[in-house]
Amino acid sequence: MIDEYLANVRESVNQQFLNIIKSDSHVSKAMLHTVLAPSKCIRAGIVRAAAELEGTLNKESINNLETAVEAMHSYSLIHDDLPAMDNDDWRRGQEACHIAFGEDVAILSGDCLQIYAIDCLSP
Repeated sequence: MIDEYLANVRESVNQQFLNIIKSDSHVSKAMLHTVLAPSKCIRAGIVRAAAELEGTLNKESINNLETAVEAMHSYSLIHDDLPAMDNDDWRRGQEACHIAFGEDVAILSGDCLQIYAIDCLSP
């Protein structure tokens, strides 16, 4: 039951990212590389469950909140994996963003995801 719920959250969040990140640029590809990587989407699931329990937000607002949380989390993972930080080569079973796209593109993609998270929360 929880796995199905989280799969539904992940599908919703992934679709939101695919609807917004449409450019064919290296930075956009790096962003999608990280946000679409296999994940349980637990943080977004907690956000959705709490919002549904509260019952005051519409579905679009909930989707924006859960996507913002995932964007911010993905930003933190990209920057955490960088050589100057933990220097990890793998994340979620695939090459870390800086390995797949270069350190410069990874930094920019993480920065863009952080800005996107804030944008998701703006009216």
